Parts: sequence; structure tokens; C-alpha cells
Amino acid sequence: MDSYTGRNILPKILESFHQEIKSIQELERIISQGRLFLVRKEFKMDFGVDLRLELLLEENNASNFKIDVQMKNVKKAKRFNNDGSYSYQIKISTLNYLLNSINSLFIIYLEDRDIFLWEWCYTIRKYIEDNNVNIDTQKSISYRFNKTLNEHELQKIFNEVKTKYEKILSVDKNSKLKNIKQNSSDLNISVDSIVTKYNLRIIYDYLVNKKQLGMLAVLTLYDIDELLYALENGIMTTRLAQGIKRIFDIDLQYLNGTTKIDEVFIFSLEDSYEE
Repeated sequence: MDSYTGRNILPKILESFHQEIKSIQELERIISQGRLFLVRKEFKMDFGVDLRLELLLEENNASNFKIDVQMKNVKKAKRFNNDGSYSYQIKISTLNYLLNSINSLFIIYLEDRDIFLWEWCYTIRKYIEDNNVNIDTQKSISYRFNKTLNEHELQKIFNEVKTKYEKILSVDKNSKLKNIKQNSSDLNISVDSIVTKYNLRIIYDYLVNKKQLGMLAVLTLYDIDELLYALENGIMTTRLAQGIKRIFDIDLQYLNGTTKIDEVFIFSLEDSYEE
């Protein structure tokens, strides 16, 4: 017998660890059946992203089109609502982290029912905005999940992400911005041109009121005519987005047109006019 007195003092493997491994294994099993995604587990430090899904294109080609995923495992589901949805508490900090990605999903594995529930993180954020949840005073919110992850839903997720990336990678041939055509690193990243145009109109008014339009031209290296054309026509390039973010803090979701600027954001800009 080993006489070392500290032999039994060893790290404990938490039950949550085993649950997380099981949920990821089950997700891999479901996803492998459809051959739409590759599951990538590439995180040594977990700040809210447990794994990534990469789209597989025609002839099983890897795409580098990725979705960040937060996975949660529930051993015994008890929070079902009368409408059939399942309520789960989500940390605001985790949601904010996920929203910094172009595509992000929140997935819950209900182990006792062997089903996965899911939602786009931008949809959860819209719920927060629509219900006037004060995220400055709350550390978490309860969200009702009602989408079951199955073959049909996986195909919908695949189609949406594929379409989004194709738009991001496309060059707007009608644009006057000559640098878009000459520099592949300066791509049009607008996901929804109508929403982007609406958002850029508000951003334009802000920059004019703050007398920072010239500063934006300097930061982006666009001449003023090119800059005005982009702002007026809803063309959001990588350089324009980087320039705007250097002037004031704004989420990528607003810049690429994923999320429409709301009244709360407008009021915050109007307050800044008076400073």
C-alpha cells in the first residue's frame, strides 16, 4: 500500500463536465447524419463558446463559414411552459460575447427527453430589446426556447448562414468605392442592405452633428465622395465598419444590418449631441 498521505487528494471531475461531453457527443451524432456541418472543438479557454459548426459545401468541401455555439445540458427538464416552450436562464455576459460573432447559436440538450432546443442569439437579443429588459441591472434573463433541432431546422440554419456569408463575400459591382474592387480585404459586409441603409442614415446624422465626418474619411482612407456614397446607399465595408467603431462603440450586428437600430440607441446618440 502506498504510504503517501496525500494520495487521495485529487481533482474531482464535476458531473457538469460529463453532461457537457455527452451533449456534444449527441449533437455530433445528429449533425453527422445530415452532412451539412463539421463540428469543431477548438477552444482551450471557454468564455461562452463551446464549439463551432463549419458549413460543408458541395462535394464535402470545408468552407470556413462558421457558427459559434454555446451548449447547455439539462439532466431533468422541469421548466416547460403551457405553450410547450422551455424556459432557460441565460447570462447577459455570455450572450453579449456570443453576439460579437457574425453567427451564434444557443443550444440546450434536454437529456431525459433526448432533444435539443435552439435559438439564434440575435433573436434572443431582439426579445430583450422588445421587452425593454434592463440588462444594466440584470445579470441574466429567462428565455423561452421553442425550436427543436432536427434535420429540417439544421437545413434552415445552414441556408441562412450560407446566404449571409455569400453576401459578405460578394463585391457590390455598382458601388463607386473603387477600393472594394481593388482590395479583397475591403469587402461589402452588409447582410441586409435595407437595414444597413437605415442604420447608416442614423450614424451619418450622428457624425455630422459631432463634426466627425472628416475624421471617418481619414480613418477609412476613403475620399469624401466615396464615403458619402457608402453612407447614403447602405454599403458597409470592413474598413468603414472599423472606422466607425474607432469613433464610437457600436455592435457589429448594427453595422452589417443584422439588427435594426432601435429607439433606445437613437436616444443615446441624441443625448451625446448635447454633450
